[in-house]
Amino acid sequence: MDGIIEHCDYVFMSRWSALQRASATNRNCYFLQECVDPAVNYPIEVPYAYDVSFIGSLNADGQVHADRERCHAEVGFEVVTNAFGLEHSRVVSQTRINLNFTEGDGTSDRLYKILAAEGFLLTQPYTFMTKDFVPGEHLETFESTVELKQKIAFYLRNSTQREAIAVSGRRRVGQFTTRRWAETVLSTCGVRPAVGTDDRLGGHVEEYLS
Repeated sequence: MDGIIEHCDYVFMSRWSALQRASATNRNCYFLQECVDPAVNYPIEVPYAYDVSFIGSLNADGQVHADRERCHAEVGFEVVTNAFGLEHSRVVSQTRINLNFTEGDGTSDRLYKILAAEGFLLTQPYTFMTKDFVPGEHLETFESTVELKQKIAFYLRNSTQREAIAVSGRRRVGQFTTRRWAETVLSTCGVRPAVGTDDRLGGHVEEYLS
């Protein structure tokens, strides 16, 4: 992206490290979270098929994700690949505990889609996560394989608490829709009337530095 960012009128990113680099050459840089499509990201009534699953690949873009492989080897969980759209929601609904791995400075839309399908989520934390979600209320976090094992065991035993967090997570992620995402981009670029502060997603890079 080097050499391109400086020529853009506006830049929107969900990865904090990339956004910081971009802001060095472009003042119109905005942090913008991922979002969900309510048309396909919702709970589906199906029986449980997995105690713990991860939707995605243990090896992304040809590079081994060490955390994913180590956790898989030590914890053991179902890995589901090529699940998109409604199939993604179906797998989430079939799983008691859904996993998400991050690189620390942001997360993929997997996290949002799991919550939208009312899945209980165990995720590695990432930068600014707590601006949007409260651990123990909307989702749960882990920072080591040991902690992951402990929380899996706890939440498999405590289904009432697990399900309450899943319901709360779905309610919270309902604010991060494709429509609001598009409205935020269009209003920031001046294509549409300004979106109120309470309705806008993300914000200018300087707002996140304060």
